[in-house]
Amino acid sequence: MELHTANKNETLITAGIEIQALNIAIECMLCQIIDNEKDIDWIESILHLASEQKICLKTALQYDVPAVSKLCQPLMAYNRAIISVCLMILDENTPLSDRSEAALTLSRKQRQLANQLISTIADL
Repeated sequence: MELHTANKNETLITAGIEIQALNIAIECMLCQIIDNEKDIDWIESILHLASEQKICLKTALQYDVPAVSKLCQPLMAYNRAIISVCLMILDENTPLSDRSEAALTLSRKQRQLANQLISTIADL
């Protein structure tokens, strides 16, 4: 039983760190788009990172730890919103910086929750 708990905690820690790291990467890429008008390939890269983050969130949710689930639900909502904004950018072909600022705001709000998630997992 202790080994199972240790494995679960290790998996949660890894997922939490990846969620946070992916959030930081997404935020950095969005800032680059806003500041330097990078091309559409950057949005596709952000979509890939957001998809990876979604997988990590699902991994964290599968362990059914109430404190973790409570934070993962809004993190997942922000993740979906970031993906939606990125898809709108690709679909509408609008200026990257306009919609990227909206996605950046979502990413920054998500970062606060990701930090709380790391703290919560560390306290388990």
